[in-house]
Amino acid sequence: MVPRLLKHLSIPYVSPASHSGGSIYLLNTLLAYPHLLHPHQPYVCLFAPWVRPVHSKITLWQVTSQLPAPLIGKFASLAKAVNNNIVPLIGMSGSFVSTNSRPIHPATTARASSASAEVPRSPASSVGLQDSHGLALGNPEIVKELRKHITSLLFAENLDGVSADAQLFLNRPRAVPWCSPSMLWSDVDHFVPLLSKILEEDDRLALHNRVLNIDTFHAESDHMVGEKGRQWFDECWLPGRSSTSSARSNSFEAVKQFTHRSYYYQSEAVKGADHDLLMDPAFGASEKWLQRVRDAVPRHVEV
Repeated sequence: MVPRLLKHLSIPYVSPASHSGGSIYLLNTLLAYPHLLHPHQPYVCLFAPWVRPVHSKITLWQVTSQLPAPLIGKFASLAKAVNNNIVPLIGMSGSFVSTNSRPIHPATTARASSASAEVPRSPASSVGLQDSHGLALGNPEIVKELRKHITSLLFAENLDGVSADAQLFLNRPRAVPWCSPSMLWSDVDHFVPLLSKILEEDDRLALHNRVLNIDTFHAESDHMVGEKGRQWFDECWLPGRSSTSSARSNSFEAVKQFTHRSYYYQSEAVKGADHDLLMDPAFGASEKWLQRVRDAVPRHVEV
């Protein structure tokens, strides 16, 4: 479907991006359609990529993943029932997995929630932007107030697809794979070497010599993935010890960089951001992403 849509729109190449569980779909797209990447400067960006509970060690998801698969398949209706009936009764402002009512665990207890903290200003948000209704979107207080309505707007929509995604993310039932039947891989650490082979083969056939640039933006405080999940995901991209690759990694670094003959991987922990609001322009990550997309396809380059 992706190639057909791009052909219909007359778009020859793309720089894919994803948030959270969308990374699963993005990774499969890279394997299936590497020719859709720019032939000279291919670029991909992942925001807070999802990591299985076995790696993240997040208690909530470890427990949830042990629930019967049919129950996980009703996640959407369960979440909506909790948000509509239980949450108002106990005076909580938020949703089943919202930033205002997330579970307490060691990764977040020492940090104040970025949703309730003062919103930092990026160059883009300090201009005093206004929407069509005259709201001053550069005002941190107004932005914070608008965030309170995210949950109500979310649950006003049809959430049927959320249940299928929950089963996919938690791998319940076990018969639900992350990969497509034509390109088998079980987890990210299995995906990375497979991607390298696909890229090298695609370059050989197309007479390219590309290096895929991959940016990953992690939230400083992430109730969905956690610090262990973030570290595990980064280390999946650590190249093998060979003469054709080099690596620089430290689990305490805010920025990590790994270099391989077929890709250049860079990750960054975005200060003050959480999983849900990582792409908020106030934190600057989305601005960096869009600029790097723009830089990846210079206007003077013909493709």
